[in-house]
Amino acid sequence: DNDWIPAASMSFLFGSILSAACGYMGMHVATEGNCRTAAACYSSREEGLSRGLQVAFRSGACMGLGVVSFGAFGLSLSYAIFGNTNALGGFGFGSSAVALFARVGGGIYTKAA
Repeated sequence: DNDWIPAASMSFLFGSILSAACGYMGMHVATEGNCRTAAACYSSREEGLSRGLQVAFRSGACMGLGVVSFGAFGLSLSYAIFGNTNALGGFGFGSSAVALFARVGGGIYTKAA
């Protein structure tokens, strides 16, 4: 019986959207974190790298927790809506596919630049 196909395909789309949102949010947090890290290293001459490392670690932790939160939210919502584990596989495949294509596309872009 193929009643799992709509659930898996909808979860695939949901995982793709959440993965793209994580990528966008990650680029925004990384850019802001880099600016703040450079400002912290420059402004505090006495503390220097210590303050910059603290700012960089906090911005990285923020992004790490954000990605894990999006993943846990997406898996929970997919299972709550569809109620079968095939939907979880679709979610994971969708989010992994977008992450893979973003990584490959970013590598090609940096080689071209």
